[in-house]
Amino acid sequence: MLPSSSSWNGTGYSLVDTGYTNCAACNNASRTYSYYGSINAQYQCSACTAGSQLFDYYSGGFQCQMICDPATEYRYSSTSLYCSKKSSAGSSCSSVAAGRRLLTHASAAYGNASCLSGLCGGRYCCNEAAAAESCGFCESSGACSNKSQVGGSCNSSADCYEDNACLSGTCCAFSASSMAPYHGTSGGSGYGWWDTGYTNCTACNDASRTSSSGSGNDQYQCSACTAGSQLFDYHGGFQCQSICDPATEFRSNWAPLTCSNKLTSGSSCSTSNNDASGGCQSGLCGGPQYSWSSGYYSGSRFCCNEAAVGLNNCTSCASGSGQCLAQTSIRPPPPSPPPYPPASSGVGGKALLLLRPGCPVSSTVHLISSAWAFLT
Repeated sequence: MLPSSSSWNGTGYSLVDTGYTNCAACNNASRTYSYYGSINAQYQCSACTAGSQLFDYYSGGFQCQMICDPATEYRYSSTSLYCSKKSSAGSSCSSVAAGRRLLTHASAAYGNASCLSGLCGGRYCCNEAAAAESCGFCESSGACSNKSQVGGSCNSSADCYEDNACLSGTCCAFSASSMAPYHGTSGGSGYGWWDTGYTNCTACNDASRTSSSGSGNDQYQCSACTAGSQLFDYHGGFQCQSICDPATEFRSNWAPLTCSNKLTSGSSCSTSNNDASGGCQSGLCGGPQYSWSSGYYSGSRFCCNEAAVGLNNCTSCASGSGQCLAQTSIRPPPPSPPPYPPASSGVGGKALLLLRPGCPVSSTVHLISSAWAFLT
């Protein structure tokens, strides 16, 4: 019955009542759940203190649900047991998930309920003036925004709501900041500046494009890329993928949008990468096989050197040098059988049958007799 210390109250974590904190009685021996009528809820909470109401909580029986003050509080969901404080103008709210994609009607309703003005405009609570004019999108100040939404016209990202990217005069569904290269690692190629999936995007003006994942509408995602990149359906959103040079680069599973330099002999490698060679310059990543069921190797794998590759049966190579450490046994091929003699030979214009080795004795006698009768 003690208040919980790990609950979100709408503005932060604080002590809030649990469903039993305000329970005043548990003396109803005949009560049952409405959600699970076959389960007896005897001696669950049966009465609450003032300011709370009895609630048939589907996962735990009857509990006490706080009664919210509609002027300053809201309930995050219909099953929530406590009340959250409404947010002031300019505070974050959640009526828009990303770009122009709205959440469900129910989620949008809770977004509006979370604002003191009663209106969540895009990503921010609107002020009273913006709410009075039913503004669709509000700024972080709470004022109604006059900037272009995703798909609208623009001259720069400053013209787009939330500073989304502006390409070819269209406000995109991704931010301008997401186009900037980042500093970090990419597929094992070490630290450096790497392009994001949007760095090489040149247009976002396709209003009808959808992703193969079927996750929803991808309107105004990236629709064209610069030379050296190709459009790629990445996790339900189109981005630009670098085109790799097969002689010197490979694509790692861990960085599918960029190319990584091929690995030198003795370097650590993994054939779970898109490249079956493990990204090795030699084309052979030696060592234990990757198990998709367990998700790991039974040992380390390293790129083999050219000499190891030339053996044609090397299975494991050394760290640092790439020298072959283990080989599969190769049985020599069986010898070819001796050639058979000709099936027949001409004798006096008649065919003489030459018997082949391996015939049964009885067959041999029969064939000799037949041949002699033919010749005589």
